[in-house]
Amino acid sequence: MSNGGRASPAGERRSAAVPAGLPPVSNTAAGAVWVARCGRPATRWLGDIHRQLGRREAAVEAQTEALAIRRRMNDLGGTADCLAFMARTHHQFGERDAVRACWEQCLDLGLRHGMTQHIERSRAGLAAPA
Repeated sequence: MSNGGRASPAGERRSAAVPAGLPPVSNTAAGAVWVARCGRPATRWLGDIHRQLGRREAAVEAQTEALAIRRRMNDLGGTADCLAFMARTHHQFGERDAVRACWEQCLDLGLRHGMTQHIERSRAGLAAPA
């Protein structure tokens, strides 16, 4: 890993700054997964990778954790994004009721806060065949 352009000593484990009150949420062989430039957990993307690999339980666990973090942060757009990722995961595994629940929550959030992009995406998700 680099340290201001210098190589880190062998075996040194470094991580991005973690926001107060948010412990590392997902461990991998390389250590805690973090988006270094902003210090936010990358569990949403980790969950999507698990989805693409067919690992339902790991995908849902990571995405549920990401959703909880976004809600605690009061990140409305991030919460809606997490719900969309979860809807895709449930869709891939044939869980129609869960897909609908995610899109309905995303639509409700979009309508309450005037988030046009999320309203359109949610309506398209609700209208898509199961």
